[in-house]
Amino acid sequence: MSTILNSPHPLPAAAPAQQQWKKYTSPFDFKQFDSDSHVQEVGDSWELYLPEEFAHRRPHVIDNPHVSLRPSRNKTWYIDGRLVPKNQGNGGVVMSTPAEMDFAKRKPVPVPIQACTDPVARAQLMRDQGLDRTVLFSTLFLETLTDDLVYEAALMRAWNDWMAEMRSKAPDMIEFAALVPIRSPELAVQEMRHAKEKGATAVMILPTAGERMLHDPLFDPFWSEAQNMNMPVCVHIGWPNPRQTFECTTPSSIFLGAFDLSVWWAYISIFTGGIYDRFPRLKVSFVEHDARFFSLFLERAMHWWPTAACKPWPGKKSPEAVLREHAVYFGFEGDYDYMPEFMKLVGDDRVLGAFDFPHTHYGEASLSQSFDFMRDHVGLNLLQKRQVLHDNAAAFYGLKD
Repeated sequence: MSTILNSPHPLPAAAPAQQQWKKYTSPFDFKQFDSDSHVQEVGDSWELYLPEEFAHRRPHVIDNPHVSLRPSRNKTWYIDGRLVPKNQGNGGVVMSTPAEMDFAKRKPVPVPIQACTDPVARAQLMRDQGLDRTVLFSTLFLETLTDDLVYEAALMRAWNDWMAEMRSKAPDMIEFAALVPIRSPELAVQEMRHAKEKGATAVMILPTAGERMLHDPLFDPFWSEAQNMNMPVCVHIGWPNPRQTFECTTPSSIFLGAFDLSVWWAYISIFTGGIYDRFPRLKVSFVEHDARFFSLFLERAMHWWPTAACKPWPGKKSPEAVLREHAVYFGFEGDYDYMPEFMKLVGDDRVLGAFDFPHTHYGEASLSQSFDFMRDHVGLNLLQKRQVLHDNAAAFYGLKD
């Protein structure tokens, strides 16, 4: 199939830069791996890989000039009769895809780089920022898109196949976390096998499987196969539960409630649900969580662990024992003053440096500078910097120099 690189539909150019991107010269003698960045999807790209049987349900980018409080988010996806993202009202999720929207054009990099429809240019920009490998995640699929599990699996297969082709044009730089339809364990296993054959480095799931928690025995076939394949599982923050998301009526509740708190449910599953009792060789990471949330979670979990009120506890081990004895990793980008304390809590060998490019941080159209914060962090010694910027991602994802 031809790709967007040869598409007859030209992509919008980027607006004049509001943030200066300087070429980085590394003072370190080790390579630097980004554990989490994103594709901000555009039309005429991944959705063209949808099987012909779903052609009549192919997602489309449409104009959306009626978002009164966010006029720059003037494009949206039309997927199976729904607007995604909805942008306002009940369940008004806000995302920076489709990248044809004016909001994306204001970022200081061209849209084809944001969307990875020009993977060669994307790879070069990452090199200019001092990165030697980047693992890419979807933006669009941070929200549950449909209740039709077969259609969802087809959408994810389309994204994975498209992403594999984009990676093939810059294989020395770009890796990707494949999407799997976790709500259908059988389909998830099939897609995980397919994605690995296509070159996926890991799989991405959301913090719950819709309204079900990840430690539900229904999902054991997925966890079993991930262990057997030695496939890293990345639990990415998002909006996994449509009913809970729809109950959020304001932007603050969308982010503080449905989004931020989603990862708490995944903490419960991974650290108390017995998954590691059944599958002790799993590798799991939490992506774009708030490290301070985990500190609070561990404190509260260890408070409840010995109490009669919480018996029977689903897992055989205490939450702290799960943390110490199993391969659980944590992405980090955010509160850098807290970083040394967090590394002391979870272990220097468990923290993954994340760039989160091209998502915005600290103000509109301001992109992440997380690697600069970590490179220059006065509270981290050289060995800790090497672990965060290289060793831990290499261990978790199996990346080679």
